Amino acid sequence: MKPFHPFAQISDSTQKHVLIMFVVLSLLLTAIFIRLDVPLKTAEAPMGIVSLELAMDFSKAQAIMNSWDSNARSYALFGLGLDYLYLFAYSFAIGLACIMIATLLPRRLPTISKAGIWIAWFLWLAALLDATENYALMQLMLGSQNPTWALVSFYCAIPKFAIIAVGLCYVIIGTGLYFAKFAIIKDQKVV
Repeated sequence: MKPFHPFAQISDSTQKHVLIMFVVLSLLLTAIFIRLDVPLKTAEAPMGIVSLELAMDFSKAQAIMNSWDSNARSYALFGLGLDYLYLFAYSFAIGLACIMIATLLPRRLPTISKAGIWIAWFLWLAALLDATENYALMQLMLGSQNPTWALVSFYCAIPKFAIIAVGLCYVIIGTGLYFAKFAIIKDQKVV
């Protein structure tokens, strides 16, 4: 029986094409975000928009936003809006990659295979956390004086980054295990 996962509706033959599309979209958006983040890097915000995401304290968030001129604020708001497309793209790209790797590893590594399916589900949670974080940051950027928005952003950003990191590690390690399996099989045939 085939395991239920968030991409079960995409046929096995189509998954590779969908993955390529979302990886390309994610990389394109990453390049755009790198450019958008340049004017956001200040002494108060050495990591650009990520500094604001992790500010946690309302006064620190205010100091970061005050370090940005009107041009930088425009870049930040545009980036927050564009991030709604990005969160869709990266969660699909990483999640589908996890599923594809999980389906390649089940016989010899069933636990690692099952982990890939769980990680794919958690990537949807990361996207939801990212959307919530963006909303909180927009409220701050638009002048809300509610200090809770800085906390919401922080407590959404930390697990979001953790889930994405776990997903990327799974893809890298799983790909390595898959290719190592072929190297072992090839060596065994030579002997």
